[in-house]
Amino acid sequence: MKCPTVHQARAICEAVKARGVIVLAFSEDQVFGASYADTKIECKQLGHTLDEIVEAIESCKIHVSQIGDTEAVIEEQNRMAVYQEDEWKDDS
Repeated sequence: MKCPTVHQARAICEAVKARGVIVLAFSEDQVFGASYADTKIECKQLGHTLDEIVEAIESCKIHVSQIGDTEAVIEEQNRMAVYQEDEWKDDS
């Protein structure tokens, strides 16, 4: 997997008419990111935010389902279905 580039992040930022963006790319066991903002100060701030997000993902403080792991996807779907069913019962 290739790491997203600042050029690609800038293109997304311009396409969605935002002041800044953070782009994350996931494979089975890696996460890469890039950020872009209109000014150097905002770009530096988003860069720090990106670093914190990637660090949180890598240290499992933010859980990301494994990409490409069909069993993990099915488990997550089943877990969400049970959760939604429990929520529905509580509203009754």
